[in-house]
Amino acid sequence: MELAVTVIAIGAIVFLAHLFSILFERTKVPDVLPLVTIGLILGPILGLATQEHLGEVGPVFSNLTLVLILFESGLNMKLTALKDAVRPASILGILGYIASTLVVMFVSIHVYGLEPMTALVLGAILGGTAASVAVPLTKDLSMTKRSRMSLMLESVLGNVLTIVVSLALLTAIEQDKLKPFMVLGNIISTFTMGSIIGGCLGYAWCTLLAKVRTLDNTKFTTPAFVCIAFGLAKLFGFSGMMAALAFGIVMGNARKLPPISPNTISDLRPRSINAEERALFSELVFLMKTFFFVYLGMSIRWIGTEMLLTGLIITVCLLAVRPLVVSLSFNPRESTRFDATIASIMMPRGLASAVLASIAVEKQIADAVVLQNCAYTVILLSIALVAIFTFFCERGWLNAPASVLLFRFPVDEEEGQSSQLEKGESNSAHEALIEFVQVNTSGEKRPKNE
Repeated sequence: MELAVTVIAIGAIVFLAHLFSILFERTKVPDVLPLVTIGLILGPILGLATQEHLGEVGPVFSNLTLVLILFESGLNMKLTALKDAVRPASILGILGYIASTLVVMFVSIHVYGLEPMTALVLGAILGGTAASVAVPLTKDLSMTKRSRMSLMLESVLGNVLTIVVSLALLTAIEQDKLKPFMVLGNIISTFTMGSIIGGCLGYAWCTLLAKVRTLDNTKFTTPAFVCIAFGLAKLFGFSGMMAALAFGIVMGNARKLPPISPNTISDLRPRSINAEERALFSELVFLMKTFFFVYLGMSIRWIGTEMLLTGLIITVCLLAVRPLVVSLSFNPRESTRFDATIASIMMPRGLASAVLASIAVEKQIADAVVLQNCAYTVILLSIALVAIFTFFCERGWLNAPASVLLFRFPVDEEEGQSSQLEKGESNSAHEALIEFVQVNTSGEKRPKNE
């Protein structure tokens, strides 16, 4: 009986996910919020399914989902646009993390009365935005490519900063000694080496892809190899997220990459995934994302009205400081007011913060249980507020406050409309043109499905 109910629930969630996706296209209500709500109903409210039921599978599943989402995002990044997005993303990521950490620390001390060191740990845990939430949310919004990439890179940077700094602080509490230069070195090395590992493995896979396609049942070999790249980077202590992202960027720009040697045979020239593989991979990411957000809702725990109020104050303060950070990070000559508005509300926290909070409890630091409860509350409320304000922004209901807070940024309606085009028709036309040229040119013979 229980097995039948579970299978029915899984099927119902998939159907509802497609329904929520359609509603998002028509109403601009993000599908993240209803999916997390389903998880809340199944988990904390009804107790039908909890995080404990999944055991060790839950964290593995969440990491796998993040890997696939980042890889898919990297596939759509072109090197020229990526170069323009690195500077604002770096400033936004670092400045945003510092500002968020200080805000959370200040509120925790003066509102809830936490010890300064515990408040600093909570600030570090909640300092960075969640890539697993921010990337899917920004993917379908009417933003320019540069701004979308900046937000995605910022969220990846935020995840790394959150993990490295939080673990360093927890270790410092245990050993009663903090080593700031070691923390900085860890951040730089984990980013750099993660990118190198992902980029090198991505180039190797691009080169071998034509040979792999000659075998049967190879559609899922590319996502499998991305997971290997992620795992290897993590195994050596570097950023698996950067490895997955770099792998996707290399594959997305494979046609522009030189072969191993000028005399390399055509089968060993770099190639990207074809239209059929891309469609299959997109469906896989959709399913993984669906169950991830349900799992995220199941992971939240009810912690009482007092903590809910504290979490709400922290979340509102994080939202309040965000426009200032965006104004200092984005160039008004390169970003529209709509882009700046979306960036100002894109501050969700995710499972990385929840996991780090549980580690703080395991290490038995002062007020660790309070810290964990507060982190869970901020995760839930930040996701809810981001989803709601994203809906408001798409409807134009935030234009008035944006004109005051983000007055430096120009209103450019044509740029917003062209951004809608580049999400759909532009990509389709580009792929169709490439396929036409491959079939009709008499030069180098390249497979139609490349």
